[in-house]
Amino acid sequence: MRGLVRISAALVLGGAFSAAAADSAATDGKTLYKWTDGNGRAHYSDRVPPEAASQERDQIVRGKLRQVLPRQQTPEELAEQEHQLKQAQQQAAYDRALLQSYQSVSEIQATRNERLHALDERLQLLQKAVDDAGARLAELRAQDTAVTAAEDAAGLHRQIESYQLAYHQSLDVATRLRTERDAVAMQFERDIRRYQQLRAGSMASDRGRPRAV
Repeated sequence: MRGLVRISAALVLGGAFSAAAADSAATDGKTLYKWTDGNGRAHYSDRVPPEAASQERDQIVRGKLRQVLPRQQTPEELAEQEHQLKQAQQQAAYDRALLQSYQSVSEIQATRNERLHALDERLQLLQKAVDDAGARLAELRAQDTAVTAAEDAAGLHRQIESYQLAYHQSLDVATRLRTERDAVAMQFERDIRRYQQLRAGSMASDRGRPRAV
């Protein structure tokens, strides 16, 4: 119980000293800084120690609050702030390019259709290559069961391996191209929505401007 009394007395005395320092500085016209530590204790000083830089501080001049100084940001917060700033700059540059490249949504749609048509043609050619290689591979495998001579079988196996390679390569390229086509289509859809938002915002801004007399 006595320990609690001593702790309470220390807190009271500490607060009294801080208040006395604040009153003295106010009388002298000095600038004081007030902050609260992790234990909830208020501190007053004409200088802010490094360990208190992470705390929000009040600047007091002649006993009156002049301004509230924000706490110092952590390295993680500064890095996140820089990341968000870069993202905003990149988005602004993309928006400018989008507005400069197209005069209407129909132009974006026309460009999208051209790109997708070109990709579809490539996909058709690749699909034909896959189908042809698959058909030829099936024929060679059927022949393989009927070949008895070792020399003929070796040559046939080489052809089978060659067509297997061509088949899988064409299939892989076709798969990647389909993924690319889907990504292009999705990007154009995002561009159309963003373009509409930008144009709508621009029109609203124009309506809000006073007309010249």
